[in-house]
Amino acid sequence: MKKWVSLLIVLAAALLEAMLADRFKLFGAKPELLLITLVILTGFFLFQLRWLLVLALISGIFKDTFSADTFGVNTLLFCCWAVIIAKFSRKISIDDNLRRAILMFAVALLQSIGTGILLTAIGNPVSWGIFLRISFFSALYTLMVALLVFRIPQFRF
Repeated sequence: MKKWVSLLIVLAAALLEAMLADRFKLFGAKPELLLITLVILTGFFLFQLRWLLVLALISGIFKDTFSADTFGVNTLLFCCWAVIIAKFSRKISIDDNLRRAILMFAVALLQSIGTGILLTAIGNPVSWGIFLRISFFSALYTLMVALLVFRIPQFRF
């Protein structure tokens, strides 16, 4: 996959998440389409780390722009995920759907929890009971959408 095609995929995911994700909320959670895209591009395609960081930076900026969170939180976390997943996927094979599902769920859950921790650290208090419940449902919902994306024939890795 060429670099510019991956950039177009990120842009399409950003537009879909901005326009449609709120319509598919369940229990206050919505699927993280940009995070799914980032995990797929980082974990399954062999790009240079520099290009992965560019994609993560662009994804994070879009996510921060379209969300109500403090600007920069998602950008920071997305760049961290790009580095961690790139290093992880080069050491451990993620060829089967079980490992892909575990990776996707873990990243989605840690993204939600990391966002809550960073928001609390900068002075935006969060009700932790409700927040952790929504984080779990959001990670589960993101996993379900990711499993559907994994089944698309073009995304067979």
